[in-house]
Amino acid sequence: MTRMSSSVEVIKAPTGAEIRLIPPRGVLEKLRHRVRLLASGKVCVDPPLDLRLPSTRFTFEVDVVVDDGCPACPTAVELLAELASMYGNVVVAVYNASHTEPPFSPALLPAFRINRAVEYEGLPHDMDSVARVFEELFLEAYVETHPRAEWLRKRVEEFAKYHGYALCPSRRMYMRVVAALLRSIDEYGHPYCPCRPLKKPAEATPEQIYALNRDRECPCIYSHMEIRSAGRCRCGLLWSRAKAKEYLRRRAREYGWALKQLDRVARELEELRTRVLTGGVRVALDRVVSRLMALYAVRD
Repeated sequence: MTRMSSSVEVIKAPTGAEIRLIPPRGVLEKLRHRVRLLASGKVCVDPPLDLRLPSTRFTFEVDVVVDDGCPACPTAVELLAELASMYGNVVVAVYNASHTEPPFSPALLPAFRINRAVEYEGLPHDMDSVARVFEELFLEAYVETHPRAEWLRKRVEEFAKYHGYALCPSRRMYMRVVAALLRSIDEYGHPYCPCRPLKKPAEATPEQIYALNRDRECPCIYSHMEIRSAGRCRCGLLWSRAKAKEYLRRRAREYGWALKQLDRVARELEELRTRVLTGGVRVALDRVVSRLMALYAVRD
């Protein structure tokens, strides 16, 4: 199903997801038919996109900026059209900067913004990298923009402060545990710990589920014993301060080189800002991208 005006074309996927081409001119006019096919699920990109969203109940609004002269931009639009064929909780707005003013101003294209909070510029060079990068971006957007995220953060932080614990020092692990707690809130109304299976009798109401599982509501009553014995709770959200410091010291020993690489990338990005758009820019950009991909492999 397609709705059309002079400035926007709205393509509806059978999943209920929506793709807006703003405006349907230039590269977006050329891609219109391909986007319809991908969104309908009749065709797929090759190789297919293997990307899992952190939630199917939470709406993700994705703003994408492309332009007519960007060689990677058609691929970015196709990937998001396929994503719309997979999930109904996605709204994609693609802005062609050659013909309209986009809602944000990136330095590189294509550029993505999820829920007006998480931004990413460029496009990974292979599908495995695309899936890894965008799963992390959607996860971050879910954790940062969920309406109960601030309530959950304060709840856990106050518990940790009162008992003298540290929050998980691994950002990746922390985000994944918090996302699991938010999914539990979406489904059951309470942040049940992901490390213990819920008691869910058939036909049980949310109130009955809570009565059976209140001991599993995070921070759960089992965390104290687990932190005393292992230095952290089973799901990894709460750590002893000593265990957290030990982890950070080990990471610094193993990946201190990454901090040096980040300094080099920052300098090279500043160099890119001052260059004229010539072949030299492509060489410098390739160098920066290579360093970023190496850092991505060890990010935490």
